[in-house]
Amino acid sequence: MSGLAYNELYEVILDVIEPRFSEAGHARATIDPDAELSSFLDSFGLLESIMDIEERSGMSADIGEMDFEKAMTISGLANEIIRINA
Repeated sequence: MSGLAYNELYEVILDVIEPRFSEAGHARATIDPDAELSSFLDSFGLLESIMDIEERSGMSADIGEMDFEKAMTISGLANEIIRINA
């Protein structure tokens, strides 16, 4: 299965998480790719965001296949989704 390139997927992820990041008082330009998702998403918010990312990107983000030790940062989540879709 093919999908978006890393940069495109990263932008989709930012679009999805930006509102929650903004609620924490941060601007999009300050979002660090290595930011821990748990610092502004609870477990329900993370699952909700993953479903939204899946819908917007057209890529599978199967949580059963995801290695959450690697996917707990923004860049790690993008890499895991790409790996699942390779």
